[in-house]
Amino acid sequence: MKTILVDIGNTCIKGCETDGRHLLRSFSCQTKDVSKSSFFTEFEPELCLVCSVVPEALEKLREIGPKIRILAVGQELKPEIKSAYDLTQLGADRLLNIWTAGKIYTPPLLVVSAGTALTVDYINPDGFHEGGLICSGIRSGLRSLSENTAALFETGLHKPDSLWALNTADALNNGFCNQAIFFIKKIPEQLPGRTKTIITGGDSSLIDIQESVIFPELALQGLLMLLMELSQEHTISV
Repeated sequence: MKTILVDIGNTCIKGCETDGRHLLRSFSCQTKDVSKSSFFTEFEPELCLVCSVVPEALEKLREIGPKIRILAVGQELKPEIKSAYDLTQLGADRLLNIWTAGKIYTPPLLVVSAGTALTVDYINPDGFHEGGLICSGIRSGLRSLSENTAALFETGLHKPDSLWALNTADALNNGFCNQAIFFIKKIPEQLPGRTKTIITGGDSSLIDIQESVIFPELALQGLLMLLMELSQEHTISV
């Protein structure tokens, strides 16, 4: 069965085709352009597993692919985690990332997603999700500052080469990237024991923290793992 995996974020959609065991050819588009997207016609899938934080985009996807079986995290797909968090308010992306990280790595874990928002979730040594944090993402923070100041501007971002900058563009870049880095590095100091940090999301490459694991495709890997579970349960045939 031809299958694709789709991760719908606030800004971007990332996806790939799969043979049921591996992540294969990838694709991407802007979330606002989902109705114009061509990946359904290009890949001609019969099955689509989706993680979406944008309900309208998910509904558009269902509209443009009415003959495709679409299974969405939080709706048809329900990864189970043990958590103190109000799961009715936990986003599909965070749920999937927590579940996936817990399957791949040994807790305690700090699961960080760096996208439009910066989210942090803690899985304790017993594999229990104790809660999380939501902050402004690196790019959205920079955008907000540039929109509300007369002399500062939005600029391209890259991993900082050093702490101090010698011009305004680099000062903005280093300031916002290092703000996220210092924040994430500080959290494990408040936790017992040695905690592994897993960083995913579109801006994960901007966050350079020693001994952390950069895993940009964590959500897609999680969808693949859900697909494999469904296949083993004979719920679907891949």
